Amino acid sequence: MTPLPPGKGRPEPPPVAAWIRVPALVIVLPFRLLWELVVLVARGVGWTVNTLVVRPLAWLGRTLWRYLLVPLARVLWWPVAMFGRYVLRPIGLGLALLMQYVLVLPLMLLYKYVLRPIGLACAWLWFAAGRALRVLIVVPCVWIYRYVLRPLGHAILWTLRILVVVPLVWAYRWLLTPLGHALRWSWFATGRVLFYLLVVPCRAVYRYVLTPLGHAVRATWRTCVIAPARWIRATFVDPIRAAGRDVRELIRRAFRPG
Repeated sequence: MTPLPPGKGRPEPPPVAAWIRVPALVIVLPFRLLWELVVLVARGVGWTVNTLVVRPLAWLGRTLWRYLLVPLARVLWWPVAMFGRYVLRPIGLGLALLMQYVLVLPLMLLYKYVLRPIGLACAWLWFAAGRALRVLIVVPCVWIYRYVLRPLGHAILWTLRILVVVPLVWAYRWLLTPLGHALRWSWFATGRVLFYLLVVPCRAVYRYVLTPLGHAVRATWRTCVIAPARWIRATFVDPIRAAGRDVRELIRRAFRPG
């Protein structure tokens, strides 16, 4: 293979790469250096704390546990064990025996010879009462309901249905309903007939005969009776009355003494 001339083995980067490298060197590189510095400082602080604090405290704790606390516990364990074995254990056994013979045994005897027989007697009485109630009350009531009341109720219902309900339904369906429709239609037809035979003629007679006749009679009465009567009253009656009043007044004055 023919070797490539120098400068032509890899392509040259485009000009944009230079503009990208500059912000990367200006912005990213300081942060990267700062991060590396923080990591080194944290490692140093951790090594310092581990070397100067954690390891000495761990060594001190192991030393105290092995050479102080364990021997002290071994020294103090024997008096505590002796106190528990020869003081607390006898006291506990005495209290246990006392509780057993003073409280537990009397309660057991009370339960065994008093409460249990009473409970068994009550349970037996309750069972016997339940059986007696069942035999004397529940079974007769169930028997009476099943073989007396239920057939009697069905018979009464059947009788009422046959003798009352069915006739009433039949009468309502085939008598009262057609009769009601017939009465309603007859009432409507009678109303319409009366309306056309009485109301319409009476209204026509009132509107076209009686009303004009009444107006004519009223006009004739006003013209022939009321007007002449008013004229006669105004012309003759009222002057005669006035003259009579004047004459009576003159005669009263003539015959009045003084």
